[in-house]
Amino acid sequence: MKKIFEKFMSLPFTKDREGRTLFHPWGILGNAYIVESREAEEKLRKSIKQDCFIGIPFFLLTIIFIKFWILYLLVIGWLAGYAWKLRKLTKTLEKSSERLTFKESTEDFAQKMPMALMIIGAICILLMFFAETFFFIAGFKYSDLAENFGDMMNVIFSGVCFYVIGDVVVVQIKHRCKNKK
Repeated sequence: MKKIFEKFMSLPFTKDREGRTLFHPWGILGNAYIVESREAEEKLRKSIKQDCFIGIPFFLLTIIFIKFWILYLLVIGWLAGYAWKLRKLTKTLEKSSERLTFKESTEDFAQKMPMALMIIGAICILLMFFAETFFFIAGFKYSDLAENFGDMMNVIFSGVCFYVIGDVVVVQIKHRCKNKK
């Protein structure tokens, strides 16, 4: 499990054409930063690890004990804190003109994550998508638009997650088929 977590922590880091380490704090949604020293890279990795150790259990507990739509408000707060922290960590780093594409991101993810884990994740998220869709349709009330909105966001979120993880699984299958030839 520790090895998988370490691989997950390496996802925001890539190499550019010149072999320099790039840090993509927002993945495909933002610019990369050039990380010149090993010390700066370790500082960034430590920060990401801390955020995950705090954030992942917090969000899981929130999902279990609080209404799911409240999670979206908490995510906004967490993202604001993450953005503030990243601003401090990256203020001395030079911005790169290279941006991470969705294809590069999924290929990197596919190379670093075990296929079995991705398949289990895709099945779980697909089940969540069907359950959320059922609850949205079965529980739709014209009088409670706020709850309907939360349910609709859950359907969209789980659908997007399934698409992304499904794409990673497809990339992994293509790589395995290509390597067998």
